[in-house]
Amino acid sequence: MVESLSKYFDHIALSEEQIAEVTTYLKKIHESESLFHAEGLIALRKEQDKIQRRINQMYDDKLDGLIDEKMYLDKVKDYKARQIVRSQNR
Repeated sequence: MVESLSKYFDHIALSEEQIAEVTTYLKKIHESESLFHAEGLIALRKEQDKIQRRINQMYDDKLDGLIDEKMYLDKVKDYKARQIVRSQNR
């Protein structure tokens, strides 16, 4: 099957203009994907930082006696699991 397709490709010829259009189109797709990836990483970093701030605040609350050790450990476990899940989904 591949051999039968390759004989058709041998007869395809693109003009310089068509090659330029395809090249421009592929570059735009690449730039768009790169931008999407970069924005996703920024959003993930913000979410990770937010979770870490909450963990830090809970630690302060634990030290100040506002929450007990069990609540602190349960919430830290929950937040750490969220960090892992979010980083794996990206």
